[in-house]
Amino acid sequence: MTFGEKLQKKRKEKGWTQEQLAAQIGVSRQALSNWELDTAVPDTKNVLQLSKLFGVTTDYLLNDDYESDDDLPAVHASNERISSMYRNKARVIIGVCIAGVAALGLLIIGILSSVFPAVHIEAPVGANWVRATDGLWGFLKVNNLEWLFILCIFVLIAGLIVIWYPAVRNIGRKVRRKKKDKSEE
Repeated sequence: MTFGEKLQKKRKEKGWTQEQLAAQIGVSRQALSNWELDTAVPDTKNVLQLSKLFGVTTDYLLNDDYESDDDLPAVHASNERISSMYRNKARVIIGVCIAGVAALGLLIIGILSSVFPAVHIEAPVGANWVRATDGLWGFLKVNNLEWLFILCIFVLIAGLIVIWYPAVRNIGRKVRRKKKDKSEE
């Protein structure tokens, strides 16, 4: 897209006539028309005014290879960093929520086992021994909640993995890179 095409596109996005835009930057309508037709090029001062007015970079306006500011290498890299930062924040929030729900479940189970103590007695038929389990595990066995306790443990671990996996992966990459560098020496 040429300078003139970009100028015309941005002007129309703002809903301005050539006269309105020309008045804002202090040039004649004919000069602006020539810029849009690519028969003339504005001076540096006018390019700077246009870039500020439209909220775009001068690189975007002057380089025909760029269709938008997002095509600029620096802007693209910046957008990637920001996107990565938001993905990381979202991952941490999701991980904290998952781990928090699991921790809350474990806390509730622990409180219930304290408030309602139970003893699970196991005496197999014909055996000459008796096994009594009390405390948390006794409460879980009496109320058949072992599955819930184990599920909460796994969900807590999953939440922690969601939170910490990228950091651990990066550490692993650094360690492998160091080993590779040492082996090349």
